[in-house]
Amino acid sequence: MTAMKSRTRLLTPLSHPLVHSPLALAAILAIGLRLGPATYWGFLVTLTLLYAIAALGLNIPGGFFGALTMGQGAVFGIGAYMSAILTAHYGLPIVVTVPVSFLAGGLVGLLMAAPAARLDRLGLGMVTLGATIIVADIATNLSITGGPNGLVVPPVAIIPGGRAVGPDGIYALIAFTAVLTYVGHWYLRLSNFGRSALATKSDQLAATAFGVNTYWLQVLGFSIGSALGALGGGFYGYVEGFVSPGSFGADLSVLFLLMILFGGAGSRVGPVLGIVVIGILPLVLSRYPSINIYVDGALLIVVMRFMPRGLCARSYAPVRKRERRRIHPAPAGPRPGIATTGAWSRSASDDLLVLDQVSRSFGGIRALDKVDINLARGQVMAVVGPNGSGKTTLMNVICGYYPAQSGSILLTGQPIQQRRPAAIARMGVARTFQVPKTFRELSIDEHIALAEHYADPEGDPRLAKLAESFLREVGIVGASKVRGPRELDHGHLRFLEIGNAIARCPRLLLLDEPAAGLSATEIERLLQLITDVTAMGSSVMLVEHHLDLVCDIADTVLVMHLGKELWHGEPGQLKQNDLVREAYLGVV
Repeated sequence: MTAMKSRTRLLTPLSHPLVHSPLALAAILAIGLRLGPATYWGFLVTLTLLYAIAALGLNIPGGFFGALTMGQGAVFGIGAYMSAILTAHYGLPIVVTVPVSFLAGGLVGLLMAAPAARLDRLGLGMVTLGATIIVADIATNLSITGGPNGLVVPPVAIIPGGRAVGPDGIYALIAFTAVLTYVGHWYLRLSNFGRSALATKSDQLAATAFGVNTYWLQVLGFSIGSALGALGGGFYGYVEGFVSPGSFGADLSVLFLLMILFGGAGSRVGPVLGIVVIGILPLVLSRYPSINIYVDGALLIVVMRFMPRGLCARSYAPVRKRERRRIHPAPAGPRPGIATTGAWSRSASDDLLVLDQVSRSFGGIRALDKVDINLARGQVMAVVGPNGSGKTTLMNVICGYYPAQSGSILLTGQPIQQRRPAAIARMGVARTFQVPKTFRELSIDEHIALAEHYADPEGDPRLAKLAESFLREVGIVGASKVRGPRELDHGHLRFLEIGNAIARCPRLLLLDEPAAGLSATEIERLLQLITDVTAMGSSVMLVEHHLDLVCDIADTVLVMHLGKELWHGEPGQLKQNDLVREAYLGVV
């Protein structure tokens, strides 16, 4: 055990990319220059590095977001042709041609992703596959590309006025670019962008409830991935000395996709493993085309059968301490649970949320019919009623998932009924769902870091500390055996979801049946947590069937029936009303 711990301590520094990346660069340079970039084996190593740049780029939309994209071969070809044209026709150096290829790939990725990101994964795959076919057809028919005969790429200088660089210099430049891409890819995964991307992949609806603008995030991720694909292609002509349409067909896009699937889509190291195996093996076996396809197929079948998430399935990533949200000192005052004022100043109207004659229909069904609500700051409103009465629809309309068709919704006096869900969430609205929604691709620490990143900047910072202390108290944070949601039971998943919502320091917390499936002890903890949240000035709207909990915690109760307000008042009068008993509790 001691020896194992010692080995772990020795390996830990090597796991940092700023430590092992220079070592990897030195090894790559030594191997390539020893083989000679102009030799057959040196060419294989160089081509693998180019594929590595493109495959790491593909791992952003394909691995981080889980998108089915078949267009990486197309942007690789665009980068290759862009550099080749600028060099062959205009004599521009590498310092100009390769960055232009990078930007061109990003622009093409943006043009593909802007419409395609609104489609499902299969639709995105069809759009990108069509782009691959179109790019090959354009390259075949344009004279500037050399048409079907291709384009010869002459030797080129790195900087203007410099001497033409030889194979060794090109190889060194490619090796440096590949390692730099790997480091950038690594840190992108560790960033809030990476966490938001994997949250979108895990559950897009829950990511939106955090405040993630999932559409533009996917467009950005696709553009970055395409730019890196074109960056790899930008060097291709200088290695091959020639570019032609046949080099960038759909089979190349499939090869890039197989690399990340084989190694482990979404992980930091997995694509590198896939690149080494899937990238080099076809090149090595190119002399034996009759067995090449069988070897590739067998490898893919074995991995998908026994390791369906790839060779490296680990998607969790550490959270750097300096990335954690800077929580400002809490305002002076009583301890949580005793304070009665929060971080938001009281206005002439003390209502945080106001709904006026809000209606919503689905076809001929009136899900909400002229609902009025006034929820004061620091209060708990419970919404009860039979199944199908419109309780969850009410929450979805407040959050913007279903826009209100008539009436108005005001949050702190600002109309929100025309805003998108992510924009409403960023205004300080947090919610949970009937079935706990967490992010299976993220660790517990990443959940908290993501919630704090999307916290309301005007919220009470004590809420973030309250959420973390609560998750620690229930054994989710700090437990040695718990790293992610996959290790949690239903009750702890529910607490993780609620803790994430509170860590966002919301003005308004919407809880949809939070006590469902919880034990009596867990319900007591939930009650205390809600009490602490409202003591800090936040308001809570609670949809719940557990009437004992409602009577214990709510300041006011709204009873709904068939989309309408049936009754509202204090919880002590709930069971005494005849209309409520008939519609919801039943009469004997």
